Amino acid sequence: MTQTEQYRTQICQWLLADESRLQALEICEKLFAQLGIKDWCIAAGFVRDMVWDKLHQLPNSALNDIDVIYYCQQDISPERDRWLEQALAQLLNQELAQELVQSPSNTLTKTLLRESTCNLPFSVKNQARMHIRNGDAPYASCTDAMSYWPELQTGVGVKLELACSLDDCQQTQAHVSIIHAFDLARLFDFSITHNPKRKRELFTQRVNTKGWLERYSKLAIST
Repeated sequence: MTQTEQYRTQICQWLLADESRLQALEICEKLFAQLGIKDWCIAAGFVRDMVWDKLHQLPNSALNDIDVIYYCQQDISPERDRWLEQALAQLLNQELAQELVQSPSNTLTKTLLRESTCNLPFSVKNQARMHIRNGDAPYASCTDAMSYWPELQTGVGVKLELACSLDDCQQTQAHVSIIHAFDLARLFDFSITHNPKRKRELFTQRVNTKGWLERYSKLAIST
């Protein structure tokens, strides 16, 4: 097994053991499968922070913003993204309601349903449009779009894919796919690395405002 394969395996194991992240992946897989959109993932802090938390033996960071990105040239309007955010929230509520119906002893149904959207705050962006805001040439895919992000460690995404079981096509098996614009080793080497495609000032601003060096004491700016 190569080093990259080891990193992939470790990320998958951590994700599958994280109930909130796994739920977010399952909901996104349902929606994008219904829409026939194959190029999508949950990226940025969803993966980056999880890895840094584990490397520093810290509790999981709160999912304050779940960055869902996809690539679809058919409709690049911001309204489409807002609709997708609402659809993901509805799927989350439906899934939670079903779980609570199956567990009638839970008396917090209404409270949980009301707070469920806040627990998984989806932010959806079509990368077929984002080059306009960023002043770049058109992106060709989600991976291409991530190659422009300010830090190399942020350009990592994950998605859940369902495939038929080899023994029974009536059953499906979940598989975590990892999409990365840069070497995965960057995410594990305790560094924060500036992407030369973006201005250094933006990189420095993000490092300061995100508080990464304060939360993750072993990290260092890569020169």
